[in-house]
Amino acid sequence: MGNQINKWCEGGDSNPHTLRRQDLNLVRLPISPPSRDRHSLSAATNLNCIEWGMSTFRQDIESRMDSERPAPAIHGGGHYENFPVASWLVPQSIRPAVLSLYRFARCGDDLADEGDDLSAQERTDQLQCLEDGLLDRSPRAENDPTRPLWNIGQRLAVEFHHDSELVSQALALLSAFKQDANFQPFPDWPSVLDYCSRSANPVGRIVLGLLGVKDADSLAQSDSICTGLQLINFAQDLHEDLGRQRPTIPVDQWPPGLTWSAQRLLGLDALSDQERSAISRSLAERGLACLDRGAELPGRLRTMDFSGATRMALEIGLTLAGGRRVGRRILERPLVPWNYSIRLGTADWIALLWESLHLGFRSPSAGSQKP
Repeated sequence: MGNQINKWCEGGDSNPHTLRRQDLNLVRLPISPPSRDRHSLSAATNLNCIEWGMSTFRQDIESRMDSERPAPAIHGGGHYENFPVASWLVPQSIRPAVLSLYRFARCGDDLADEGDDLSAQERTDQLQCLEDGLLDRSPRAENDPTRPLWNIGQRLAVEFHHDSELVSQALALLSAFKQDANFQPFPDWPSVLDYCSRSANPVGRIVLGLLGVKDADSLAQSDSICTGLQLINFAQDLHEDLGRQRPTIPVDQWPPGLTWSAQRLLGLDALSDQERSAISRSLAERGLACLDRGAELPGRLRTMDFSGATRMALEIGLTLAGGRRVGRRILERPLVPWNYSIRLGTADWIALLWESLHLGFRSPSAGSQKP
């Protein structure tokens, strides 16, 4: 089991294109990479999540965030991601907690659905180790192969100062991972949104909570952004999720001919291009609508009285802008996600930065002023 933990928690990128891509759209902090190849698990940096709490890793992350190169400065997590992880835009006071959250979520997400050689019960048991550490219960012995997972959960609780609200949000994340480990198709859109409320929304709420932002309007806008990013991630990762027999479009939206039997989705090859396009468009359109509902959050945060408010507004604006761009690309080319993930190139960066400035510095509407 110890080898399995190392395998699923490795901090290196499982994507063979890691060193060539610089995507910048947040698709959930647990938020999984857009092009994870389940058959390629070679680590780019050989940093596994068990080691991420060590001072050497923290020093490496800090040096990466001080780098003048864009990719290391933005991807502070040491694992390829499609979103900024504890970048220099994040206020330094909460950066260690954000890194611990990332480590917790990255390991949980990988344990839940990566690879083919763990049973659902084994995945659930290992996720339980994260939960036990988070709640500081059932401590594992030092020689227990699951001790590193327990430590990851406990470290997050320490970074949260055992704040009950933040811990409850992390538990919500774990509930989504456990659902992934015991996957069944979503029956309808409400069940998809319920999943998003646990797989994505807690991330935004935790970050805002670390900043002391707790007003209802900000939390609602954050939820909209996180749900939107999750739905766009579903559209972006169609080829991978379907390849792993994990359809993310609800059953009541399936075209005629698609059936679920013995944990397998049958009838995909018979889908027409029109039916395929309708599925990817449906996910992207709903995701973009959610992002629009949360678009005032960056400007709202900039007006608040906490250290690093402007930088945090730009961080969220950059995340939101990247999600929008990917969603729009999917609408333009809805068949692409059935073959590979849409990626943003270098030419997109200037536009994304400009849009993030616009989102961060525009004034919130009269009904959305700071609390």
